[in-house]
Amino acid sequence: MTMHWIKSILTTLALALGLAQLLSMAQLRGWIGFLPIPKKALLRLHRWGGIAALAVVLLVLGLCLYVYFDQGWTLSGFSLRLLLHAILGALATLVLLAKVVITNRLRRLLRWNTALGIAAGLLLLGLFLTSALWHFIGIE
Repeated sequence: MTMHWIKSILTTLALALGLAQLLSMAQLRGWIGFLPIPKKALLRLHRWGGIAALAVVLLVLGLCLYVYFDQGWTLSGFSLRLLLHAILGALATLVLLAKVVITNRLRRLLRWNTALGIAAGLLLLGLFLTSALWHFIGIE
């Protein structure tokens, strides 16, 4: 199994965790009502799911940087897809870290967490579309 496949699988896991975050928060906000989980357990699941998603994204970031520096790539060697992927990855990491800081330290800014969560989910989807999907369907 190559490093690209490992990163693709982990990116897919991050996207799945992001979808679980969306569903759990939608249930907590009352937007949907089909998850048979008590609110207290759902809050705990949402918190730990966010920590897991952040950990997976940071792991993928580390692997991407390792591959980037190990192969000696330069910005001139990047395709548009890779450049877009790098920008989306950086933004996704920053948005997720901002959510953690706001949730744990800057509680007066909690009103931004929903928007940041939606942005993080869309960025994770963009990462999946510009990386993992390409490997799963065989485009290099």
